[in-house]
Amino acid sequence: MGKWHQSRVADLALRSAGLCSLTLGWFIGLGLYHDVHAHRLHQASLGELGRCAILVVSVLAGNALLLVGARLWKQIEVPGRRSFRLPDGASFDRSLRHPLTGGTNDNGLSAPASRINRRRLRQWA
Repeated sequence: MGKWHQSRVADLALRSAGLCSLTLGWFIGLGLYHDVHAHRLHQASLGELGRCAILVVSVLAGNALLLVGARLWKQIEVPGRRSFRLPDGASFDRSLRHPLTGGTNDNGLSAPASRINRRRLRQWA
């Protein structure tokens, strides 16, 4: 099977699908606006929350399809030098240590700057 998304027809179809998705989002948003302002103040029902979720998904997908089109499926090469790999024998917990203090706090995050060891600070300078 060939790369279907590289044809001009597929690009136009994807962009028109994005426009349809944005139009759907517009009508859902308009309906929600009228529902909110037509009734007294109340808790949002499950149906209203579901329509809001559909609104968000349709607007996000519509923008992506309309603006980018078939280029959403374009393969890009990620350079190898940007990949993250722990050194041999190192665990993930050891990689959380702060470079200046060498310690971590209770949450596993780096220690605050007030505990910086001055000797290590001179090494980094």
